[in-house]
Amino acid sequence: MGLRQTLGAGALLARLYKPGSEKISPDRLQLLLEGFADNAAMDEAQEEVPEPAEATPPKKSYPSKRAVFPAEMPERIIEIDLPEEEWICPTTGAVRALIRWEETIKINYVPGYFERLIIRRAVRAVKMPADGGGDLLPESPVVTAEMPAEYRVIPGAVATAGLLAWLIVSKYCDHLPFYRQQQIFKRQHKVNIDRNMMCHWMKRCCIVLGILYEAMRVELLSGNYLQIDERSAAT
Repeated sequence: MGLRQTLGAGALLARLYKPGSEKISPDRLQLLLEGFADNAAMDEAQEEVPEPAEATPPKKSYPSKRAVFPAEMPERIIEIDLPEEEWICPTTGAVRALIRWEETIKINYVPGYFERLIIRRAVRAVKMPADGGGDLLPESPVVTAEMPAEYRVIPGAVATAGLLAWLIVSKYCDHLPFYRQQQIFKRQHKVNIDRNMMCHWMKRCCIVLGILYEAMRVELLSGNYLQIDERSAAT
């Protein structure tokens, strides 16, 4: 019950019981008290009305981290087929026919310019005779030419060994941080490679180079003696 209803009820009781006061019939008093109770219930209901929830602010949109390469970039097509000794299926003894070319696009950097490499790998399998509708022979597996190691230093990345080597040399030999290299690529070649992507590539390269370093260290320690520079590198 609010303050106003409390004071009003107290005034009624004072008028009812103080000496010489005007008498109020019990029925009228009951009606007045019920009215105060109804007003108090309304006040409490109004106080319990929940405030409207604040509108959820829209999520921030961030620019895409994908690399952007111009359409007029020079292109070079590289076709990779299976070795001739693998053209014969060892299961059936039949010749594996060329079914299609599996294409993969990589970006390479040659000092002075970028180039888009379209790597086409042959997919071969043994086909049924002509009366079989030209379908593939179930007993013979479908074989795809393997991607060369220089184009899969980082699995799934668009960068080739040439681009990764240029980034490493520019950063650790020429002391060009990645944001400077990003600006140079964008200004001179219209190529935009986000520096966060470069950092991710360098992290993956460190893992690969760490394996190479460990193999070289084991090779050095397996010898009969170590020179001064080799001792510092092997520790």
